[in-house]
Amino acid sequence: MGKHTFKCFECDKPAKHAHHVVPRVLGGTRTLPFCHSCHEKIHQLDFTEHSELTKVGIEKARANGVRIGGRGIEDICTKEVRGLRKKGLTFDEIAKKLGITKGTAIYRNNKAKY
Repeated sequence: MGKHTFKCFECDKPAKHAHHVVPRVLGGTRTLPFCHSCHEKIHQLDFTEHSELTKVGIEKARANGVRIGGRGIEDICTKEVRGLRKKGLTFDEIAKKLGITKGTAIYRNNKAKY
């Protein structure tokens, strides 16, 4: 029994990318397989403004209480993140509890002590 590989939807080469037909930020859940080259072509020819989709995604995250980017994270205590981690919480759980992104929780946990 061999390893199953997907073929590019466009050219039949081995597919390494899963392209969301409807962007995830707009509720899309289904994908199509594409090779790197064809996936690049989609985004170069796509009329969807990716910066606009990013803005929508950020607005949705903020509406759910997630803090994004470097602004406003100074008040999030590295000690608090580390304490929650020591209690066994996952980074996802810490992020949700503190209203930050998972990446920020990981960064704060790994931040060098001064």
